[in-house]
Amino acid sequence: MNILMLGHSGVGKTTFMASMYGVLQEPVNGFGLHAKHSEDHQRLLKLFKDISRGRYPAGSNKRENYEFWLQYSGDNFFAFNWTDYRGDALTESTRTSKHAQQLQDDLRSTDGVLAFFDCTQLESRRGTFPEIRRMLMLLNSAMQEMDHPVPLALVLAKADLVPEPDDELFDPLENLMETIRSSKHVIGTVIPVACGIENLNVEVPVLFVLHIGIRLEINHLIDQIKEMAAERDRTYARVSTLWDWASDWVGSKLNGASTWGEIAERKHRALLAQYEDLVSLEGPSDSLGSYLEEIVKLRTF
Repeated sequence: MNILMLGHSGVGKTTFMASMYGVLQEPVNGFGLHAKHSEDHQRLLKLFKDISRGRYPAGSNKRENYEFWLQYSGDNFFAFNWTDYRGDALTESTRTSKHAQQLQDDLRSTDGVLAFFDCTQLESRRGTFPEIRRMLMLLNSAMQEMDHPVPLALVLAKADLVPEPDDELFDPLENLMETIRSSKHVIGTVIPVACGIENLNVEVPVLFVLHIGIRLEINHLIDQIKEMAAERDRTYARVSTLWDWASDWVGSKLNGASTWGEIAERKHRALLAQYEDLVSLEGPSDSLGSYLEEIVKLRTF
């Protein structure tokens, strides 16, 4: 699964990233996070420690990629990739910037999106300044063209710096939210977060996107299982008579190829392996869904 994180310069993506990782070193309802590469693990933990002491990192000036394991009960059970875009990529032209073009390409193919907005700018009604306007345009275009299911979290950063959000806070986002509501493929939610000495909801955006992603993976596996079963039945149907079986066996052995029966058996074993993978994901996925719905009270649209 590939997750894309984007937001304008200064919105706090790097701070969020480190805070999320640090918080999820202690299981949250059984779920944790672990970087596959030790250098990423050490860097993020150092940033998290600095943030907890009030020292905030500088923003990223390049596109960064991370590989993570989502853990459940201490075990790695779901791998995913995380791409963090520098804010300038939102305002650069695709004609002159390879990063801007890559951002558009990644948006079309991503499996999940975390889009960051600064609550203080939304609250001061500056939601139409160039970077936010550009991001809204990119997201609107990508979500309208989306041809596969994608969870999209609208992350309201620095939520601790504004009063309780009201409907007017979301005015700049309304067109995008309407696009999400009318889309057949996009599943959206709004999550206020705050990072620093005290954190608010920093684990929720990634858990939301992963929960939807896991459920989509389960549905994909079910479709694969059904297709593999149908293909196996078609394969067995090709060797339904003794004469067909004998002809197939002799011809295959003379040519050094697999018989239809052997092909069917491999398909059957693959079917069982897919089913075992499916079963291993169901329990954690249900637990994650319950946490988001019952404890966090997260609602989708």
